[in-house]
Amino acid sequence: MPSRRKRNLIMSTIFHPITISLFGILILASVSLSLAKKYSQRYEVSREVKGLQKEIAQLEEKNSELKYLMEYLQTDQFVEEQARVNLNYRKEGEAVAVIKDEQTGFNVALANTMAGNKARQNTKLNNLQKWWQYFFNNNIYE
Repeated sequence: MPSRRKRNLIMSTIFHPITISLFGILILASVSLSLAKKYSQRYEVSREVKGLQKEIAQLEEKNSELKYLMEYLQTDQFVEEQARVNLNYRKEGEAVAVIKDEQTGFNVALANTMAGNKARQNTKLNNLQKWWQYFFNNNIYE
């Protein structure tokens, strides 16, 4: 009979409400930790995906800008502009005016489409005023 008593004691200990509660808490804790790890991994992956999507959008925008620039660089307008700036090219009937910038010492060449006009020499104007006159006033050439 001692074995039966031992068996009953073991069974009563195992199936005791406190023991069952402890096992339930352990199982719940292990499941909760597993879920927390999965959630954390999912959050990190989603954050990385968002960052990569932003990077893709930026690279696509830069790519489209570079395509536009490449198309512009292949136009005759760009070639003519570079010839004017770098090679002092001018069309027949055009006058070229060179304005020396006092602050930087650079020479800026402006082409005048009206034949025979001379560039106005006005050294009292700052660079911003010169550009304003160039774009908005037609009287920069006398």
